[in-house]
Amino acid sequence: MGSRHGCLAYAVRQCLRKTPGGAKLQLNTKLGGREPDHTFGCQQVMHESCSRQYFALLLCLAAAEGCARRHAPVVASERLVVRAELVDRGVRPLLDCEIAYGETVSAITHAASVMTYRPVAVREGAYSGERLYVVHGCPEMPRSMYPEGVGSLAVFAVGDLHDLVLAKLLLPDWSTPTGPRILDRFEDKKTPRYRALRTDQASRDDPVVAEKPSGCFSVAVTDYLPARNLGKDEIFVRLPTRISLSEEPFDGVADRWRLSPGPETPSEIMNMMRGWWEHAEGGGVKIVWTNGFSGVDLTLASASGTWRGQAKTFWDFGRPEQNAEVELHRTVCW
Repeated sequence: MGSRHGCLAYAVRQCLRKTPGGAKLQLNTKLGGREPDHTFGCQQVMHESCSRQYFALLLCLAAAEGCARRHAPVVASERLVVRAELVDRGVRPLLDCEIAYGETVSAITHAASVMTYRPVAVREGAYSGERLYVVHGCPEMPRSMYPEGVGSLAVFAVGDLHDLVLAKLLLPDWSTPTGPRILDRFEDKKTPRYRALRTDQASRDDPVVAEKPSGCFSVAVTDYLPARNLGKDEIFVRLPTRISLSEEPFDGVADRWRLSPGPETPSEIMNMMRGWWEHAEGGGVKIVWTNGFSGVDLTLASASGTWRGQAKTFWDFGRPEQNAEVELHRTVCW
């Protein structure tokens, strides 16, 4: 959130700066008062004076949003269970473990390669990155040649889907006496690497894998439309900034599970509002946040760890409803 505000504040300042008519204005973004290390795609060129502030502000908002999205740190749990598509096999070890040592894995020459995946569904844990970096030992060997329990994958082929059980890698950390020789050619060193504990083939013909919605999330919501002054009633439609979706039944009701707001939620909301979640058609999720009479209904669908959809207000009297766009981003639980 801080990086987004930093991008936005700087962009708005640049937009509101007067320039001679017809001159070009280039909008650069700053993060926390300093220039970013490299271009984040946050530059916009305008060919008209910034006195047209409304148009300029729209461009600034787009620039700031893109900048913050690229700069935000990746949320990454210590352990992940995920379905992901292999997009890059990385560096192939020069020595094939299978040819050199037959049916066993040698601790002396054990080589490992970092591969890149595109997350499809995060089933356990939290991961917010667009790319997932996984260390696989002896990638030319089928997983069945390792001890039992490490998976059934026979061949690493780009484009295949894999079901992965992963642990965040803290070097040196490997199950051999000398440690592996890890080959990592990817420049993005800030994103965590994971060690594959289990790797299985997943078929694209399988039914769509529904992401497990339980876990902790940050909540991003736009302004409600149409705009309306709710006065003191605004408290009934104000969503928490963080929520936890548990698998604990809500008040003993079948197919409803408890929602808990983050500890930073104001006490007047904590004491008044309650929430639950339930499965919706097509693998989606419905969330209800209410005092028992009025509140907000959220209808969401998942895409690679982010839940997106609509928030709709409801009241126990004849006030018209309002709508907003909402996103839930997985985060580490408190």
